[in-house]
Amino acid sequence: MAVLIGPKGYENEPPRHPELKINAKEPFNAEPSPPALVESYITPVEMFYKRNHGPIPILTDPDSYVAAPSPL
Repeated sequence: MAVLIGPKGYENEPPRHPELKINAKEPFNAEPSPPALVESYITPVEMFYKRNHGPIPILTDPDSYVAAPSPL
């Protein structure tokens, strides 16, 4: 059974932080506002710049997923 499924559409996209400025919805491309970036030296994870080239993969079994090693 596949642990990571690449969906064909965007219907299962995760919720996004409401303060992100969305540049494109499909594929998702968004960024925080400049005031949100200078609010703190630590950028909260939900405010990281987001850029995808397709739908977010669905992880069916997070406990058994192992990322592939980096080729570098």
